[in-house]
Amino acid sequence: MSINERIRKEAQRIRDEADVAIGRARAELQRSRNTFFDSDVTLNQIGICREEIERAEKHIKDGQYQFAAEAYASSDIRMYRLVFVHKDCPLPKDFCTSEQIFTEAARNITARTQEFIGQGRLREAGQFLGGYMRAVT
Repeated sequence: MSINERIRKEAQRIRDEADVAIGRARAELQRSRNTFFDSDVTLNQIGICREEIERAEKHIKDGQYQFAAEAYASSDIRMYRLVFVHKDCPLPKDFCTSEQIFTEAARNITARTQEFIGQGRLREAGQFLGGYMRAVT
């Protein structure tokens, strides 16, 4: 095989690889356009999480501890799904890990429960913690 033939063959191999890569990129772009999970949906879901947290705080003020815990749990689960269940999630993967999400959730729930216990409100602490556990399990 002459040098020119080898060069042509190598050039064709490179073109073929490039065509395959371009095809994959186009398919990925089309798939991401067709997916339900786009950046507008992401922002909407984050907004819903904020609303659920605000609702939880309102429930606490109203003495509805189980409902508050369920709202917190709903927000935590929504954030988990937002980042990890949807592989097309546009958030960067270092945004947070599932461990970080649930560690933060546990910190929040523990702090709120300890706050109730510190105030001598054991019944409310139990309702709150029980409501959260029922909601996430």
